[in-house]
This record gives sequence, structure tokens and C-alpha cells, in this order.
Amino acid sequence: MVDNQPVVQSWNNGGCKSLELNDILKSFFMVCLEKNIDLSLSRISTTNNPADMPSRRLSNMDAMLQSGIWAIIEHHFGPHSVDLMSLDSNSLVDRHFTPSPLPKSSGVDVFSQKIETEANPYVFPPFCMVLPVTRYLVERKVQRYTIVVAERFSLDPWWPVLNTYPVSKIFLAGICSNEALLYPSKREFIKDQYGLKFNLLAFRVSMS
Repeated sequence: MVDNQPVVQSWNNGGCKSLELNDILKSFFMVCLEKNIDLSLSRISTTNNPADMPSRRLSNMDAMLQSGIWAIIEHHFGPHSVDLMSLDSNSLVDRHFTPSPLPKSSGVDVFSQKIETEANPYVFPPFCMVLPVTRYLVERKVQRYTIVVAERFSLDPWWPVLNTYPVSKIFLAGICSNEALLYPSKREFIKDQYGLKFNLLAFRVSMS
């Protein structure tokens, strides 16, 4: 089920005038031929397409730093070589890894990347992912990196992991500030009128 009518028509007609689309369809055809797949496409409206549901959801976990906050991080710890966890829409570094394939992605899933070769990575993970990410960075022996975290509890489980190594820490924004993050909406990224519910910090971690 596909919600793009030209794609359905081009596949069913064996091609179209668009060279770029033809190249993509040829790739699909070769995979189907190799794997002995009979692929049939049918038209479905976008609103009824179950495959589109994940992309239509808005999540505060996809928040991005405001430009002024990012400038502070770059001034103290940059320039950064790659954003380890972002989307095309909220990345502040040209090279970035995304959770799923996206047009501008430099790689999918940070946990499958050879990040130990990165010169100066940066990451602003969802708060629930801070501990897994910091452990993975330790495991891969990344020599230095910058990570942005929320100081929500005095005993956040990632504190001991980060403080095992020499760190530099900068305070980015405090509780109730609305000058730190932008949150996704249907049209653009917007400020949270209520502000942060936590302090926002950036850690510079050096493994050597």
C-alpha cells in the first residue's frame, strides 16, 4: 500500500519520465528478481496508510537545542564531527546518525556505528537513553565526546558513569527557562511556554 500515486503508476506501467524515480524502481525490480518476489503496489490515502503513523507522531524526545545554547557548546567544546543521535529535522551538525534511514543521514542507529573513529562526537540523547549511550561510549573507548543531559534527580544513574572520567561541565539553562529547547509541532519547532522542568547541562568527557 503506497500513498504516492506517481510511484504506483510508474511501477505498474514499467517506468516514467523521471530518471531519478526510474533508477529507484529499477533497484526495486532487481531485488524482486533476485529474491523471487512478486511485488504489487496499490494506492492508499496518506491518512489511511499504517506505514505513515510513526512519522506523523510528534514527540518531545525529538526536541532540539536553540541556536544560542548550541553556540555555547560549540564555543567551549567544538567543533563537533558528528551528531550521534538526531533526525534530519533537528540535527545541528552536518554529519549525523539517525534512528531510521533518512535522506541526509550519515548512518542508522548509533549502536551499530564505529564511533570510536570519530574525532569529536556530540550527542543529546533522549533522557531515557543517557545511561545506555554513556555505557556504549565507554565500551567503544571513544576518546572524547560532548553529551547534553538533564539534571532531574540527585541520583540519576548516569552520574557515576560520566564522573568516572575527567569531565568539564557547563550549565546551559535552568528550570523554567524557555530559551534552551525547541519542540516539534506540525509546522515547525517551537518554544515551550512553560519552560524546562530540569537543569540542562553539557559534559565534556575525556577518556584519556
